[in-house]
Amino acid sequence: MKKIGLFLFFVAVGTVSLLAQTRGNDTDSRQIREILNGGNFKINIQNVINNPKSTTAIYSKHSIEVVGDTIKADLPYFYRNDNPQTATETNVKIDTSIKKLSTPKQSKQGSTDLNITTAKPQYTIHISVRFDGYSIVTVKDKAGNTAVYNGRLDTGK
Repeated sequence: MKKIGLFLFFVAVGTVSLLAQTRGNDTDSRQIREILNGGNFKINIQNVINNPKSTTAIYSKHSIEVVGDTIKADLPYFYRNDNPQTATETNVKIDTSIKKLSTPKQSKQGSTDLNITTAKPQYTIHISVRFDGYSIVTVKDKAGNTAVYNGRLDTGK
């Protein structure tokens, strides 16, 4: 009888712990959507995704920032097949107005997704932010060249 009582106690503690973690994730997810809906946010870029199995760490400050109706970005190694050792001339610097900005929405995978189209020069940027702030940024230029980065949403913490 004591073993059954002890077992039920541990199941109850585990259930409460799991519910608390789930509620915390919902709160974080709401906070992420609020930050993105506010129209002022910054993502600090940490890696360039060269292909599905390879990333290149970035050891300097690169970011993409939306402030009102403008977007600023300093993104290294724009084309996936660039050699990071010689790619300093291929950095993409964006400082332009936003032509189109979709409302952040929850995806089926649980992340918050946002699409941005810039004015000239024209880029299409897809941003996917998980509940913990981890972000994947996909940048496509007018010619169809695509670069993928990952980083973290700056939440001010």
